[in-house]
Amino acid sequence: MKLPFLDKNVGITFSDQKQYYRFKQIDFDGVYTFSPIRRIQFTQNLMGISVYPNPTNNTITIQASTYQEGSPYSITDHAGRQVLSGIIKNNKTAVDIRHLAEGIYFVQVGELSNEIVKIVKY
Repeated sequence: MKLPFLDKNVGITFSDQKQYYRFKQIDFDGVYTFSPIRRIQFTQNLMGISVYPNPTNNTITIQASTYQEGSPYSITDHAGRQVLSGIIKNNKTAVDIRHLAEGIYFVQVGELSNEIVKIVKY
């Protein structure tokens, strides 16, 4: 599930806040109309992900918001090579990283995510 519009400022000031939205639709001839104003209550950061324990040696848990359940995750090394991938299930997924070499890895959840979490394997 992807949101057609994403406000990246939601949750920056307060994690539990109300936002008001109104869209302006502009036709090819320049004529425009406004949608009704809608109030939306946010109770969590929709794009937030966390990875724990960090640093680790055996297993990490990738926890994501309900919005991201079923989204793909990707773990890449310092050179940008994908070393692991999978799907987020039930808001959190345990990932075995015992076979990875010691170093720094990056976790990204979802295709459009701009949030990347660094994990350290020792």
